[in-house]
Amino acid sequence: MRTQPTRLLILAISLTAALSASLASAQNTSDTVRLEAHGTLSAYEGIGAGIRGEFVVLPSGALPNVNDDISFTAGGDAILFFDDDGHDHGRFDSHDHDGGLGIWAAAAVQWNFYLSQQWSVFPELGMWLQFGRDGRHDHDDAFDMDLLVGLGVRYHLGGRSAILFRIEHPGLLHIGMQF
Repeated sequence: MRTQPTRLLILAISLTAALSASLASAQNTSDTVRLEAHGTLSAYEGIGAGIRGEFVVLPSGALPNVNDDISFTAGGDAILFFDDDGHDHGRFDSHDHDGGLGIWAAAAVQWNFYLSQQWSVFPELGMWLQFGRDGRHDHDDAFDMDLLVGLGVRYHLGGRSAILFRIEHPGLLHIGMQF
């Protein structure tokens, strides 16, 4: 049985592939290496910053007559999680979280679809390695792993520069610049 994020990812890939195929004349200006710096907001009362490197492994993509590429992306985020209210609501209260710093390392495969000269969209699938706080539990995990499922969009400014928006499981929003 497929989970809801998996169904959404399959739907997003199907729709973007169909749209990208109909706009195959848009120019894919992918480089072999792309760098990004971004701010991070967490749904679990956290704020931070991160960097990613993208390494294009299939410049012509996976689908014929579609303007796409496939890349491997790796990087990380430092996220400061805030104490929700400073009160201890009991050991088993899932809404009581202490603050602290979390370091999240990401590794994923990203499938980029170029819709026009200015716009590209991408799903991504990979893993998060979490060190320290994760904002979701009331304990200080030294290490945890989680599935990374994301959807993003880029507005290309020209050359290698782009503005990036990405939403990822578990509960992260990235806004940044690609260079």
